[in-house]
Amino acid sequence: MLHLDPVCAEPKLFVGGLRFEVTREEVFNHFSQYGPIRTCVLLKHQDTGKSKGCAMVLFNKWGAAEAAVATENGTASPLSGPRQLTVKFADPQRRQEDGVLVGVTPKKLFVGQVPKGVSLDQIRGIFAPYGEIADINVMPPKKDGAMGCAFVTYSTWAAAEAAIEGVDGKFTLPGAANPIAVKLADAKPQDIQRVGGKRGLGDMMMGGMGGGGKRQFMGQGMAYGKGGMGGYGMGGMGGMEAWVAWAT
Repeated sequence: MLHLDPVCAEPKLFVGGLRFEVTREEVFNHFSQYGPIRTCVLLKHQDTGKSKGCAMVLFNKWGAAEAAVATENGTASPLSGPRQLTVKFADPQRRQEDGVLVGVTPKKLFVGQVPKGVSLDQIRGIFAPYGEIADINVMPPKKDGAMGCAFVTYSTWAAAEAAIEGVDGKFTLPGAANPIAVKLADAKPQDIQRVGGKRGLGDMMMGGMGGGGKRQFMGQGMAYGKGGMGGYGMGGMGGMEAWVAWAT
């Protein structure tokens, strides 16, 4: 199965290689050409207040952030002077309220409300109109009467974003009582742990496997899933999706 390193749970970019004289307004104006920006923060040294030569830029849309990375990374610009810019998606970050690292798997969608018997071709037929699909995995329900799920990975963020807007809550598969729920796929805990460092999501939720680690993870996953880690989908889907992704 296709593996992608997790990134921040929102379309946020790290921009490095900036000239130390560059202002926040210059960074904001430069990257606004790719789409609306929610926030732009110039990182500074706490003791001196001087720029560190890097910034965090949060876009409204994943496709806009993707275009900025594709165009700006590794290039010289008025923002960087003789140096080259480093522009990439930000790593998973800790929630302020509890310090837990959260992130999503790039361009990968979680699809809920998939009944038994649904095929890869059926899922592909629904999602193919939105862009090139890199990988599909259908997971049938393990109990009669329960719902399964699927994971669809696109080649671009723009396609994944378009699929969320076009499919979520708008199609009901044969045998399902509710419409398909589509959201960005929460990153697997072990992947966030690998990328995020010593106290990643994996450390906090997968510790103590010998004493019921699965139950611990599932319970906490359901708790934080109410809001949906990626900001999409239906309430409560985030925790269920995280549990399914880890269990497989």
